[in-house]
Amino acid sequence: MSAKKEKWLSVQRWAMIICCSLFLALAIRYFLLESFQMPSSQMENTILAGDYIWVDKTAYGLNIPMIPEKIWAKPVERHDIVVCRTASGVMISRCLGLPGDTLEVKAYDYYINGKKLPKSPNVILPYQYDLPSDATVKAMMKKLQIPLRDSFDENDKKIRFFTKYEYYSLTNVLEEIVFESYEKDSENYKICIPKNQYWMLADNVNASVDSRHFGFVSQADLVGKACLIWFSKNPLENGLSGYRFERFFRKISR
Repeated sequence: MSAKKEKWLSVQRWAMIICCSLFLALAIRYFLLESFQMPSSQMENTILAGDYIWVDKTAYGLNIPMIPEKIWAKPVERHDIVVCRTASGVMISRCLGLPGDTLEVKAYDYYINGKKLPKSPNVILPYQYDLPSDATVKAMMKKLQIPLRDSFDENDKKIRFFTKYEYYSLTNVLEEIVFESYEKDSENYKICIPKNQYWMLADNVNASVDSRHFGFVSQADLVGKACLIWFSKNPLENGLSGYRFERFFRKISR
């Protein structure tokens, strides 16, 4: 075999390897696994802004081109963290309402078929306390390494947002300060969830876009189930700082 022909066969082999690799990568991304970045704080503290997650696209069935419905569709389980398509774009949220459920919302409490849903310790809720106490609260938050979240003054009250665990940690050491649940402008309603539809609610309910804004999510619009955080970097920090190595390859639990 001539050197010219051998060189041409080598080029063909490498072209075939590259094409097969690209095809395999695209097939995995389209049918099996896809990476998404968490752009906001709406799933704190389960998933943080700047987390990159792997999504299992087979968890709720297979998407086949030119076929609107999923193949081998599987139902979502309550409390699954789901990536879905909505009118507002692709969203990451937690599934609380299943088809056939009666969902009732009272203030910041949620009832499924008349039973109150327990709040996840990761859910962030607003609390208010007297404004003169703020310096003491901020000092203790710093000591307990509790992040300072959005706050605002109203009627001489300070409104801050804490997870359930953070709230109990603060109230245990600040017994002289009264923290009250802040429930202003909460919308109460009762709905029945239709067939093949799901109701989503993010963990950080006060800084999220979920089914309260874009409505139900259909089975066909489910992208997949969030399963693993494979990379994490604080989006507020630049350069070589801000990497959260302790979150690398962390399994996402319900």
